[in-house]
Amino acid sequence: MGYTATGICLSGCPVSVRAHLGNLEQMKHIVSFSGGVPSAVALDRVIERYGRDEVTIWFGDTSWEDDDLYRFVDDCMARWGGELVHHRDGRTPPQVWAERQLIPMMGCMPCNYELKIKPCVAFVSRFFLKPVTIHLGMEWSELDRLDGVRSTYLLPGVQVDFPLLWSEPTDYQAIVKGWGGPYPAPLRSRIPSQ
Repeated sequence: MGYTATGICLSGCPVSVRAHLGNLEQMKHIVSFSGGVPSAVALDRVIERYGRDEVTIWFGDTSWEDDDLYRFVDDCMARWGGELVHHRDGRTPPQVWAERQLIPMMGCMPCNYELKIKPCVAFVSRFFLKPVTIHLGMEWSELDRLDGVRSTYLLPGVQVDFPLLWSEPTDYQAIVKGWGGPYPAPLRSRIPSQ
């Protein structure tokens, strides 16, 4: 396979994460990898700049992802090697909608927060010596969202960085196609139509 996936659940998980991830607390860069193309390019940039041994790859799984996303994550991990921290708490977005009594719609992101952001922040808070940097794959088209997103990840001793903003906008799809391997299928929305 070329990489190791460590599955964790931060809520009441009896497994010692530190025992599985060894030198984790010494790493200074965590990339929250969504499994999408821009996120993959952001992660690749962080690895190029800091080296694979300095980067922890966090994948927050919603348990409702497209099958091809998992294939793309596997392909990317074959490229980078090392450890993938794969978090899944078992809930799906429809379960979060029901818990929060929400009607699903675009623009409302409680599932992203509950299933990806909140566990990532808990993971960083619990297992890393500070200071550390969390890197996110936000694009130039999302400048209006940066402050809000940054504020959801802030902890004492934690910085938030956006590697796709390190250089001028570029064609992320062309970069990923240049890596070889099958390009990911377009993501399909599972949010019911109104």
